[in-house]
Amino acid sequence: MRGWIVLGMLLALNPLAIPVEAANFTVNPMQVVFTPTRKSAVITLRNVSRESLRFQIRVFTWEQSPRGEMQLGETTDVVFFPQLLELGPGQQRPIRLGIAGTFGDAEKAYRIFFEELPAADLPTAASASGVQMRVRVGLPVFVRPTDRGAALVATRGTRLADGRVMLRVENSGNSHVIVNSIRVRGLDAAGRTQFIRSVNGWYLLARHSNEYEIPLQPGDCAAATLAIEAIVERTTVRDRIDGPLTGCR
Repeated sequence: MRGWIVLGMLLALNPLAIPVEAANFTVNPMQVVFTPTRKSAVITLRNVSRESLRFQIRVFTWEQSPRGEMQLGETTDVVFFPQLLELGPGQQRPIRLGIAGTFGDAEKAYRIFFEELPAADLPTAASASGVQMRVRVGLPVFVRPTDRGAALVATRGTRLADGRVMLRVENSGNSHVIVNSIRVRGLDAAGRTQFIRSVNGWYLLARHSNEYEIPLQPGDCAAATLAIEAIVERTTVRDRIDGPLTGCR
């Protein structure tokens, strides 16, 4: 087996302008990117419901566990205003953000959360079952490194065991990328595709690695070769497991 290292594609410096929609409100844009020459930003929060809505806004540091789970921590690196607000039906409000932390040699990642609060005249907003229902939307905030930043992605430890293809996708670069999916193609002796198994990916932060498991089905080990493809934005990182294959259930 072998992993091929490729240079990940750079994301545009401008944040995407696609609104994030919750049940009662929208947030636009869907991410914020700070650079050494762009140290402030505005997010527009809009109430699209017929009722007044109250919000709490908070920002956290964002790390990832080896399995890719989000790990949040307290921070004062990103300043923003307001922290609490109320919007009437159809109203919108700009949320102003700035970076108070320093720019380093690797990208920093944060998450900003917009949490809908219970109505001011009610102690709780509960569903018919008595469970309090709140909508919370989290957006990524990235602080780019002092240089342009790039992602360097590779697959590591690719193996077949217990009916699963297991591997680690590593980003040793100083900027994040998005792993769209991990795909396993079973090839016959002539190189023809016999089956495809895949799992979805997510963000892969700078200098982090995520572990993936792709379940196989009974009989998949009859393939001559497993071709592994990590689809990372517009780039494909390739690996393979050559037969005879063992480890299927």
